[in-house]
Order: sequence, then C-alpha cells, then structure tokens
Amino acid sequence: MSPGYLAYVEQSADGEMSSITRLRLSKVLGISSRFLAGGDVARPPGIGRAGPDPTLDSLTPQQCETHLQGGGIGRIVFVSGRGPTSFPVNFAYGERHVVFRTDAGTALALTSSGNVGFEIDQIDEAMGEGWSVLLTGPAHEVTDPNHIAQLERLRIEPWAGGDRPIFVQIAAQELSGRAIRQGSQPASEMSEGSFGPTRFASSVAR
Repeated sequence: MSPGYLAYVEQSADGEMSSITRLRLSKVLGISSRFLAGGDVARPPGIGRAGPDPTLDSLTPQQCETHLQGGGIGRIVFVSGRGPTSFPVNFAYGERHVVFRTDAGTALALTSSGNVGFEIDQIDEAMGEGWSVLLTGPAHEVTDPNHIAQLERLRIEPWAGGDRPIFVQIAAQELSGRAIRQGSQPASEMSEGSFGPTRFASSVAR
C-alpha cells in the first residue's frame, strides 16, 4: 500500500478506503478496524446499517470457546418473576464453564431457574461486522472451599461493584454463535476478536 494512497485517503474529503483494505491495514497496524474507521468515537443511538456485502456465518463450538476464553463482560439471561431478565457481569471461562460473582438473591434466582443463557458479542458498526456467542446450561453456586479459593485467585471483580461474594458457574451444555462479515473475509478471522486465550482456564471448573 503506497504512502501516497494513504495520504490521499487521510487528506481528501471524498477519499474512502474499502472495507477489505481497511481490514488489512488494521491488521498491519495492530489495531481494530473499528478504531481505524473512528468507530470508537461516541456514536448517536440509531439503527445499525448493513455493510456493502454482508455474509452471515455460523461459528463452530471451537470458535465460540475462543471468544469466551478471554473473559470480560457478558450478559446473563434468565427467567425471573417479571419474565425474561438480562444483566451484564464480569466473567471468566474455562473447561466449558462460565464463572462470575454475584449476591445471594441473584444466585438463588439463577440456580432455581433451570437452564440459563450467557451471551457475549462484539460489534463493529463502522465496518458493518460483528459476532455473538450464546451459551446455555444450568447454573450452580460454588460451595466447595478449595474451589472457592481457586476462583478467588482469578480476581473477578463484579462489574456492578458492591458486596457480591458468591461464585456462580454456568455449564456449557450448548454453544452457538454467529458472525457477520464483509466481502471475502474468511469466517475464521472473525473468531479472532478482542477476547484472547484465557490464562485462567484450569481454575474455573473442576
């Protein structure tokens, strides 16, 4: 890619880089295509637009686990007294279990709900791309002292703050995911999102 072309795109009012070129440049620079296109700048709420050449792919279980293994923030989905309920939590993932910290009331609601859902995603509005992963399975409270001691070393801080001392795990009975990509970008590249390999996998489940 010539410096002259980059200067033209950067300085010209009508200069526009194709989605494929932007993707290649972002990989060379080691930044996300979203950041390169200014997608990290605060955007007003509104309807997300499809890209010029969208393709919807299903993710393999292995790709789903790759996204989960970096931890971060995900969304618990379960049925409460008011109906379907969802809220975000900080989590870790390993050995086909999601683990997070919560309070006694939420732990009771989750463990008595039968199967619950856990969802993570990453959206690049500027590129019209993204992926999502859904894990489904039963939730249970961790009560074994040795296991709790292992989980404490993960330093999972509750996203909502406050006193949330109870560890809850969700077993991955089912895993599914989807990715929307543009042009000829391989679906495998969409599995390399911001969530990298976990350092904590061996401690999450026993």
